[in-house]
Amino acid sequence: MKGGEVSGPAGWPAAVQATLLGVLAALLYLPTLGSGFVNWDDDRVLLDNAAVTRLDGLAEIWTRAELPAGFPNYPLTFTTYWLEYRLWGFAPAGYHAVNAALHGCAAALVLLVLRALGAAAWAALVAALLFAVHPVQVESVAWVAERKNVLSAVLYLGAFLAFLRHRDGGGERAYALALACFAAALLAKTATVTLPLSLLLADRVRCGTWQRAALRRVAPMFVLAAGAAALTLLAETEPPPIPWLERPLIAATALWFYAGQLVAPAALLPIHPRWHVDPSTLRWWLPLAACGAVAAFAWLRRPRTLAHWGLGHFVVTLLPVLGLLPYGFTELSFVAERHLYLASIGGLLLAALGLDWLRRRRTGVAILLTVLLVIGLAARSARQLAVWRDGEALWRHQLAATPDHWLALNNLAMALIAQERLLEAAPLLQAALGGRPSYAEAHNNLALIRYRQGDLAAAETHSRAAAGLKPYEINFRKNLALTLIGQQRYAEAEHELRAALAAAPDSVEVNLLLGRLPAADPPTR
Repeated sequence: MKGGEVSGPAGWPAAVQATLLGVLAALLYLPTLGSGFVNWDDDRVLLDNAAVTRLDGLAEIWTRAELPAGFPNYPLTFTTYWLEYRLWGFAPAGYHAVNAALHGCAAALVLLVLRALGAAAWAALVAALLFAVHPVQVESVAWVAERKNVLSAVLYLGAFLAFLRHRDGGGERAYALALACFAAALLAKTATVTLPLSLLLADRVRCGTWQRAALRRVAPMFVLAAGAAALTLLAETEPPPIPWLERPLIAATALWFYAGQLVAPAALLPIHPRWHVDPSTLRWWLPLAACGAVAAFAWLRRPRTLAHWGLGHFVVTLLPVLGLLPYGFTELSFVAERHLYLASIGGLLLAALGLDWLRRRRTGVAILLTVLLVIGLAARSARQLAVWRDGEALWRHQLAATPDHWLALNNLAMALIAQERLLEAAPLLQAALGGRPSYAEAHNNLALIRYRQGDLAAAETHSRAAAGLKPYEINFRKNLALTLIGQQRYAEAEHELRAALAAAPDSVEVNLLLGRLPAADPPTR
């Protein structure tokens, strides 16, 4: 093969490449079929979500702003859970298989989109391969609760491809399909709001100038995006306050963090340590200065090429999660690998373009580097899959890197409680409370352990602490009532149960407990 020619798999028809690539991407995640659920959102969005299990739950899924309470509702994602529950109940293999299949579809669509954008066959195939096997994708695919990421990505990429076909003379049907896919992507996950910006960047690269026609074409998408963003912000949990001066510093640092994870994905964690930003020190301004330098270089560089789109797509796709507008997860961390799922396409395209440049000069070297890179990334992904095997594996992995993390300590304890390993779980909860005394969930879990151990006085102490910290949580009040019932203090127990009913009148469990007062024997917990 000469340097400028393409043969082998890169010379096959795009549809054949996309199909084989999709199968390869899905097969990489075959080990997840033996994984379980993790006790981090899998329980709240699926296992304990009555809207998923009830036959009439679809009405709730499509009418509520929050599902469950405190979570923005993504009705299309929850509809997939609802359908799957009808097919295989809570057998985790089915949910993992769907996530793997969606990732395969996403990888195939990445290839087709890049080809439609004008990428050379070899560069598009390499970029899509890197997308398929890169370990930063593991969190999005192996975590059942992140269904919203892979599902919305397939719809986002479908909208992108349909829009490009419309742009190239595909007619109004292609445009209508693009709008429909984008609306569906927003219903699966609102972070896809950045699609119109990426489409504008693509048009700018293809045409060489900004055009009003391009803005008119994407204007309806901006309207859809604005509506979806407004609804999500209304439902989003109250975010922690972040001073305005710190926000651009956080955003710039996050961009370099994400670029680093694409280049060297060594420390992959569910929760990265939260940065303590100090605007008075020079080090926090350096990432922002470096971002400015890269932006200036890209702006001055002529002509506009596909590399400009790759860089722009990487940045604009990350905009909603850079910390410029705080959201609930910023209480734990400013970064997360799952945020890279779609954004990585731009960064990996830059890598593929570099390898394609090398291929035209040193074909053998470029192919060898590409093969080694793909194999190395796939092997790293395979190792990372074991982290998401179950809740215990996940939180032990987190604690190996951050031994004092209060959420990881609590969640590992919960995984052990589920296995009746109470003696191992209790010290973890005490350590979590040592670092965060106001952690209501840890108090509640420790109360559960003490209750089962027969220490009702200690159980009451921790239950009261949990209910006092979060009086709106009916389970905390219910658990406090159980400790009181166990001590035959029925009047106090009734008071707590009626307070719980005031918040949730339809709670079957609380109503049953009220109906059993006074009870000769304490109910089991």
